Amino acid sequence: MFAKNFDQVNFIPAFVLTPLTYFGGVFYSVSLLPSWAISLSYANPILYMVNAFPIRVPGDLRRECRGGFRPQ
Repeated sequence: MFAKNFDQVNFIPAFVLTPLTYFGGVFYSVSLLPSWAISLSYANPILYMVNAFPIRVPGDLRRECRGGFRPQ
């Protein structure tokens, strides 16, 4: 259960979290994926965390950042 070197510790981030991040809609919209990847993404918990983030942030950040930062 315990790792004897760093390569054994790096197994989970490299082979589990990285693919989950790519299929989680962090870098692109999930709707751009092929149909088999969309169904795989809906089983991914990271997708729901990414989709819940804008709900918790006040304001519409996508609209405000499109034209640059404006003073309040």
